[in-house]
Amino acid sequence: HFIVQGQLAETILRPFLLILLLLLSLFTARQITAPLAMGLHVVAALLSLVGIIYLVIRVVRPQGKNQLPTYAGRLWVAIAIPLLFSEMLDVINQRASILMLGALLNTEAVGVYNVAKRLAEPTIFVLIAVNVTLAPRVAGYYANNQHEEMQSMVTRSTRAALLVSAIVSLFIIL
Repeated sequence: HFIVQGQLAETILRPFLLILLLLLSLFTARQITAPLAMGLHVVAALLSLVGIIYLVIRVVRPQGKNQLPTYAGRLWVAIAIPLLFSEMLDVINQRASILMLGALLNTEAVGVYNVAKRLAEPTIFVLIAVNVTLAPRVAGYYANNQHEEMQSMVTRSTRAALLVSAIVSLFIIL
């Protein structure tokens, strides 16, 4: 039930720190090179990690003080391996269309396609936002064996996501 805090470091803190570090280095170094930018990205990620650790200590830890940890190492590995392959395929899928188009056509066509693909991303953002807020509730309903409530919530959320995505798509088309 800490959706905003859970996404804070990744979506707000790290990009903000990276922009801040880039601006500071622009005023001090006068030139930003690729190695410097990558180094600043690593520093921003590490500072963001410190922020995550702080949030875990301040927010999550007090919630579970009286609970004993449980471990299911084999189950976690059995679940993690298919998720790893799924994520790898997703990354390949995201880049494959651009690489294939580049092999078949010229760089201009790749540039136009990439811009069109980026314009379509806000519709995907709606689905991601719904999934991030929905996942903890689905897990809670599933753990409590409340399948009808879970189905009702998923149906309503899917319809809402479809409606918002349709509005965003219509705006993009217009």
